[in-house]
Amino acid sequence: MKENVYLGHIGINSSLRRARDLIYWPQMSTDIRHYVETCGVCATYAYRQPAESMVMTETPDLPGQKGGADLFSWSGRDYVVIADYHGGFFKLDYL
Repeated sequence: MKENVYLGHIGINSSLRRARDLIYWPQMSTDIRHYVETCGVCATYAYRQPAESMVMTETPDLPGQKGGADLFSWSGRDYVVIADYHGGFFKLDYL
């Protein structure tokens, strides 16, 4: 049963979560961490890019003081979305 937890090479956290749902054995966390850290496949495909730090922005005092816009395509059509940072209201329109 232990081997089934390791299948898929899904990383330490996902393997631990999966194991906790399926089974328990003494020193389970230590065993899984050791297996994943020494697994050649896991080492080859490990995600190495560090997480980007969060950038905090100030919330405006009044509506309309600060906003944002973004362009995107969906189902072959181009759209623009404009958002107000104060209340989170947005407007969506075709281009």
